[in-house]
Amino acid sequence: MNERILLLSCNTGQGHNSTAKALAEEFARRGAVADIRDALAFASPSASRFVSGVHNMSAVYAPALFSIGNRSAIRATARAVGSQRPSGCYLCNALYAKRLYTHIRQNGYAAVVTPHVFPAEALTAIRRRFGLPIPAAFVATDYSCAPYVGETQLDLYCIAHPKLSADFVRWGVSRSRIAATGIPVRACFRSPMEKGTARALLGLPQEAAVILIMTGSMGNGHTGALLEALLPRLPQRGLVLVMGGSNERLKRSLRGQYQSDPRVRVLDYCGNVETYLRAADVLLTKPGGLSCTEALVSGIPLVLTTPLPCWEAQNTAFFTSRGMACTADSPEALAAAACNLLRDPAARQRMLLAQKRNARPRAAAAVCDLVLGQIWNASRGTSERSREA
Repeated sequence: MNERILLLSCNTGQGHNSTAKALAEEFARRGAVADIRDALAFASPSASRFVSGVHNMSAVYAPALFSIGNRSAIRATARAVGSQRPSGCYLCNALYAKRLYTHIRQNGYAAVVTPHVFPAEALTAIRRRFGLPIPAAFVATDYSCAPYVGETQLDLYCIAHPKLSADFVRWGVSRSRIAATGIPVRACFRSPMEKGTARALLGLPQEAAVILIMTGSMGNGHTGALLEALLPRLPQRGLVLVMGGSNERLKRSLRGQYQSDPRVRVLDYCGNVETYLRAADVLLTKPGGLSCTEALVSGIPLVLTTPLPCWEAQNTAFFTSRGMACTADSPEALAAAACNLLRDPAARQRMLLAQKRNARPRAAAAVCDLVLGQIWNASRGTSERSREA
């Protein structure tokens, strides 16, 4: 196996990049070479920085504006799917399609896989303008059908759960091209580790009741208010760990406020999230699709914090409706939910069983199996046509 695979991601949040890394890891395990590229960089590095910056800043500091943009995207998708006229999103991503196509051809890729809709739009433009003789696959990173996915035309759509198939079909994706693989996560999240071992590695007290707060890569959420609500409710020897992502302003503020409180530890950007998930008793997290899936595969009682009013809200609805998580609509109620889970072993066990029923820990392997199978089928078809000629 020496196929070369192109993985196209974007820097609009780290979930897409983490999914690409999980797939690259699995392709490498099978002997294939997988290159991860920022799709928007084919437009220009400045375009990539601008689009990613606007997306990330609006998500953190202007969620109402982010919500307006999402509703506009849903309306644009409906118009595009209904009329067959391309959306503005498609037209923008089509601008760099020729450069992307040249890169694909020059590097001899056997397949292209993307966990983001922007490059899926560019690949659709390539298919229409130049033809794309290799398989192209989209991998969803949320528990919903994202805007614009319905107007793309790829060979394979890997989605998070079988119950979501109808959502993708409703938006125009052919049912025959949908595979419910789950969302790929890196192998480290699937590796078993005892809680005591994880705490020893992290220097955490073995007998403490540990709550982990994850704010996403951008440091979203009302973390200060959540901490204020949590601390009075913590049991004796309780400990709260805060992952503030890349939001240095948030981390400086929290460290200044809680520097004398031994119950609070504000962590630097972590490359070993999986160890913290093994060490904690309860997780409070922003409901990004990748964050939720890493928690799901790791198996940890889960409280979902206030979502962005778009696909994160759909992630929350999907998890809570199946008993895999709980949520609330205020910092005080979120804190109460987390502490109630700490005190209720039966509730924690019910939640973990629901997670186990719905988890797809082999998602990366399932996606790779399908993509490599499509490569094999495409090469066999080429060989047969050559013999006939």
